[in-house]
Amino acid sequence: MKVLFAGGGTGGHLYPGVAMAAELKKRVPGISISFAGTSAGIEATEVPRLGYRLVLFPVRGLKRGLSIRALVENALILGDFAKSLSMAMAL
Repeated sequence: MKVLFAGGGTGGHLYPGVAMAAELKKRVPGISISFAGTSAGIEATEVPRLGYRLVLFPVRGLKRGLSIRALVENALILGDFAKSLSMAMAL
């Protein structure tokens, strides 16, 4: 069985997933547990330190406004989404 936990950025999002992962490891023999996150969140240091696999996804925040830069940045999000989807499917 493979399980992917997502929801980092802060400890309030990460540590409940870590607790669930620890319990699953006790109950399900042979389980494969991974975490998804970004290089900017707490998961970038904590997940490897705790011994779990971390898959980093390319993400960026939406830009507000009607400038050319905002339109380009927001269009790039579609590419990031496609990359993330293919990475998730490969797990």
